[in-house]
Amino acid sequence: MLLAGLEIPVETAIRALSRGVESKMLTVLNPAPVPSLPEAVATRLLAAATVITPNRVEAMALAGMALDGSTEPDCTLCADRLIEMGPAAVVITLGSQGCLVRTADGSWPFAAPRVEAVDTVGAGDAFNGALAVAAVERANASRRRPLGKRRRGAGRNSAGGAVGFAASRGDRQAGRKCRCPLI
Repeated sequence: MLLAGLEIPVETAIRALSRGVESKMLTVLNPAPVPSLPEAVATRLLAAATVITPNRVEAMALAGMALDGSTEPDCTLCADRLIEMGPAAVVITLGSQGCLVRTADGSWPFAAPRVEAVDTVGAGDAFNGALAVAAVERANASRRRPLGKRRRGAGRNSAGGAVGFAASRGDRQAGRKCRCPLI
């Protein structure tokens, strides 16, 4: 598992993610803070990641789509554009509305738990940390189970971190309904 953010130079992030892919790691890019990038550089960055986890503003910037402030951005269209740029999965975080998971196979919205937010600083970092932990725990669990049991559990856990969040809240139905191959 390799989790990278953009508090480092973009070229360093691209190199780290590329080396992670070469080493057969799951690579996750939290593109925050998203810099202004030429499309060619943005495409190289996104192609180096297996999963990207932008918030809606970062997603629009990476996709080269304008935010006009008067209308809600079309996150599904934005996620489609980002998928075309290279990652296998896009998870657009939507604050109190949860997140949208998009792969070539479909889209899955996930509701956020209801909380009274005092401060949202670090929310994206916490989301990415939890996603990474869920992915590693899932990978470790699947290696310990015999092959026959792996298939039985795949339907319940096939959405990766997003379902892990739902399951930890007791909403096990989200995992049963979703066949999203996020992780």
